Amino acid sequence: MNQYGYGGLDHSLTAIRQLRGDVNLVALESMDQGERDAFLETLFGTAMFERDAQSQESTPNLDKLGCVGEAVLETGGQQYTDALTGIAGSYADALDRLSAESEVAEAVSQWSACMAARGWSVANQVDAQQQIGQAYGEALETVASGPARDLSVEEALANTSVAEVHARELRMALDDHECFEEHAADIIEPKRYEIEQQLLDDNRDGLLSN
Repeated sequence: MNQYGYGGLDHSLTAIRQLRGDVNLVALESMDQGERDAFLETLFGTAMFERDAQSQESTPNLDKLGCVGEAVLETGGQQYTDALTGIAGSYADALDRLSAESEVAEAVSQWSACMAARGWSVANQVDAQQQIGQAYGEALETVASGPARDLSVEEALANTSVAEVHARELRMALDDHECFEEHAADIIEPKRYEIEQQLLDDNRDGLLSN
């Protein structure tokens, strides 16, 4: 944590490499609009772009997802994909319910007050990480443009703006950890573990289908 913080710099540089250095993306961007639309429809199917407004499914069936869907179906992936989709939705709902519990809300409030006392204006841990991510995005916008697609962490930190964000991230992450351990860990962690374990138990067959 003292060295990497939330891992925000590495995540940001990885995202830049994926967006700007992916040979498939470069090829896609070289196509005209008609070619690009036809390619994406073949690869992903129309369901990725034309969701049924009446459908309650969070993701379309794999048989509607073009070549990608066909490949997953051929390897027996429908049940596994359904399980992952179900887990993602259920986990998000469970965390929403967890955060609404009075005991948890009070713990998060105390964590936030602890962070404020250390100079950070953040509502929760997600807010803290998003603030750092946004700061990296702004600092790297110029540094990582053009040919510097494979910018290393060391090269990025040579930039004053990036280095300042990184130093802020390390301080925030350490304060986050200490405040969480002091005010929230004993309350939130057992509840979160129980949720995750129950989701795994409920979806074990689907996850092990392959």
